[in-house]
Amino acid sequence: MTSYGKIFIKKTFEKLINELKAQKKLPALVFSDDRKLCEVLALGYAQKLENKELVMRREADTREARLAQKRQEKAEKKLQRKRDESQKEKEKKLNSQPDEQDERGSISAVNEILPECSLAFTFGIGKEDYEEIIKRIWFISDKSLFKRALKRGISYHHSGCNAKKRSVVEMLFRGKYLQVVNSTSTLALGIHMPCKTVVFAGDSPYLNSLQYRQMSGRAGRRGFDPVGNVIFFGIPYRKVQRLMTANIPKLVGNFPITVSLVLRLLLMTTQADDKEDALTKALVLLSNPFICRKYPLMETQIKLHFLFSVELLTRLSLINKETGAPQEMAGLATHLHYHEPSNYALVSFLRCGLFHKLCKPRKNGKFSEDVMRKMVLVLSHLFGRTCVHPSVMLRSPSSSKVILEDLPNEFVKAVKSYNRQVTDVFSQYLATVAQWLEKDRGEDNKLPLSGIEFPTKASTDDIDDNDMIKVLANSSVQYSACSSFAALSGNTDLQLQNTSQRTDDQSEDEFNTDDEEWKEEPLKYLLTIIRQDVYTDMNLVPILPVKSKLPLNAYALDFFKHGSSIVIENENGMQAGDVYNALKEFYLTIKSISCSLKELGPETDNVVLAFNQLAQEYGKKFKEEFEYGA
Repeated sequence: MTSYGKIFIKKTFEKLINELKAQKKLPALVFSDDRKLCEVLALGYAQKLENKELVMRREADTREARLAQKRQEKAEKKLQRKRDESQKEKEKKLNSQPDEQDERGSISAVNEILPECSLAFTFGIGKEDYEEIIKRIWFISDKSLFKRALKRGISYHHSGCNAKKRSVVEMLFRGKYLQVVNSTSTLALGIHMPCKTVVFAGDSPYLNSLQYRQMSGRAGRRGFDPVGNVIFFGIPYRKVQRLMTANIPKLVGNFPITVSLVLRLLLMTTQADDKEDALTKALVLLSNPFICRKYPLMETQIKLHFLFSVELLTRLSLINKETGAPQEMAGLATHLHYHEPSNYALVSFLRCGLFHKLCKPRKNGKFSEDVMRKMVLVLSHLFGRTCVHPSVMLRSPSSSKVILEDLPNEFVKAVKSYNRQVTDVFSQYLATVAQWLEKDRGEDNKLPLSGIEFPTKASTDDIDDNDMIKVLANSSVQYSACSSFAALSGNTDLQLQNTSQRTDDQSEDEFNTDDEEWKEEPLKYLLTIIRQDVYTDMNLVPILPVKSKLPLNAYALDFFKHGSSIVIENENGMQAGDVYNALKEFYLTIKSISCSLKELGPETDNVVLAFNQLAQEYGKKFKEEFEYGA
């Protein structure tokens, strides 16, 4: 058997913990990026401790029974020798036998866990404190393996657990009661849980030198341990060498402006009580971004990006054209800023009246199950965009749909209309930045990797007019924003201007391109032909793709239908911890939309009522599955 991999870890984990206990190197944190492995190792070890205790108690009972039999035989012999004793003395001897039996059964009647079958340090916190902490997870049965594992001093911790379970584990570990906690890397970020030993269990593509430094820094408690212990468990030796010798990656910074950030800043500066103070804070945030220390030219691009973000928000009617003050649905968009660009697509749907057409109540005022499912379908395309792995599509599901159905046609048209607005604004932004760079730095004539420079238009001034190079230069298509190398393929600045008009009115032949990417995602194509010194990141452009390269996972809709997280794991191909996080995020998003719409519209509006009903029904299923059914 190889000395790394999940199989090796599962088979030898018990030996590792027993050895750490023997060497007095507990408490320990066992880090693994596999949430399921964290649970399996912790609960599996607790189960083995329970089995060990059962065996020890059986052996103890058998040993006591043998001793009792010997005592009984000895007593009978003694009685035979004293047959002439009085009846009263015989009765006393007979009455003493039940006391002996009670003494023999005393070991079996003990309910406390044997010290040999537990890792818990019971002197860390008192029994009353332990019971008080455990009350936080009252909704979990006392017979559940999670609680039984806690009692024996071992547990697990990852973001897939609900907040109450995580807080109980953290409190018991800080109280020194828990001696082993299996956790993902999230425990190493900002949570105070120092230990004596850190174990890295299993390799992961996310385990790099930075994570190694962060996690290993947990080993060694100040004031308790002179040194901390770091153990690599089930990791190839070469990976261990790289982790210990690699340098920490340098901080570079990122592009600090997004459309949602601009909207939030405008909302803050216009609605604050002290407007001057709010404006000062906004300028501090926007001034001197860290990325400009390495790329000084980025400062102008950031300012231009801010202006074009304001232009887009104006076109989406989220801010006032004259004053810049946020209006109407700006609050809803800012509440869902972490879902950009889906938040703006949702606003577009609401403005178009698509949800009003969809949300038709029945005679009793309630909305049908079909309406609820269609709403979840639309919201899944916006806020539950998780792709299905190709291997999952080979399975034959029984309870789940797995692959998300296409967005209804009327919603697809609304998305395309929204994307055209964004494309129009940001294509102008790209053209403006590129033209400014052309004036500031000249023509883009240097290859990015080799650094080889080619002749520019300016270098042909001294060439004779009849020379072939001069003739070709004079007959070439003029460009400034487009890359010189992209222009060799017939690309021009026209493709960076009036993109939305090209989509609707102009033919593809006019732009001299047959590229499918141009037809499907024109802005993404433009990013490939722009000058190389223009900072281009598709993630900064709030475009919502109509079609995904891989099918989308229908986990949110499937859960709404059957309410089982186990089925989502088995049939939709999602990890256990990911299921909890994804469904919780989806439910909270629905709840946030419902609360925002209540503030915007009348309480009797059909869309407000429909989102309120959906939030209640989805929340009920989520809580039954995770909070009360855990």
